[in-house]
Formats: sequence, C-alpha cells, structure tokens
Amino acid sequence: MTSTLTGILIGAALMVVALVRGSRPYEETFTVPGGLDEWLQECHDALEVAPHISDMKVSDGLLQVQARYRQRPGVWGRLTVTVLPDGSASTRITARATAAPTPGTAIRRPEHQIVGQLTRQLDLRQPGESAPTSL
Repeated sequence: MTSTLTGILIGAALMVVALVRGSRPYEETFTVPGGLDEWLQECHDALEVAPHISDMKVSDGLLQVQARYRQRPGVWGRLTVTVLPDGSASTRITARATAAPTPGTAIRRPEHQIVGQLTRQLDLRQPGESAPTSL
C-alpha cells in the first residue's frame, strides 16, 4: 500500500514539474541543393518511414509537412518541417519540434530527438560537413 502511494506521489510530482516547465520548441535549419517541390516530397517520404511518426499532413501552399510524434512511455509531440527557397539553386529546410508536457518529458526534453527522426531519415549530416545550425 505504501509503495503504491509513493508511486502516485512521484507521478504527480513529475506531472507538476512538466506542466511548470512547459514545452520549448527546438528548431534546426539546413541548407540543401535542389528545388522546393523535390525537398517537400523528400521530407514527406522520409517521415513516412520514420519510427514513431504518424498523421502526416502536407500543405503545398505553406510548403510544410506536419506530423505527430508518439513514443511510449508518454512522449508525444509535433514536428513541422518547412521548406523555403534559399537562393536560386538551394532550399532551406527548417524542422521545428514541440512536445506535450507529460511525466516523461519532465525528466528529459525529447524535442531534439523528434527533429532527429527527420535528420536521420534524410541523412542531412554528411561526413565532412558541419553540423546544422540550431535556433
């Protein structure tokens, strides 16, 4: 009985910490060679096979791909990928992640991991290149 009560109190304390901390978005930006339509499709295809990603929506007008991130235990978030022109022959990809406040996110911030789903699938970090800029 005492261990059950202790578990409930720990869970409640973690939830309070998560709600107080809130969610801070994490964003990474990459500049890649190629056109907007090509990279919008590449981002969609990459997220389609990424683990823990679901409910993708593509907005051609906004040049965005939005998706849900769900990983057990209790890590839920959203990923928004925006592609914009960056000169005549390159594209800027901005990946922005947010996570819902849960006891799981009170301990660690998963936003970097959510963006990592896209970067790993697209293999944006090539050997010899510098790491992308974080905003």
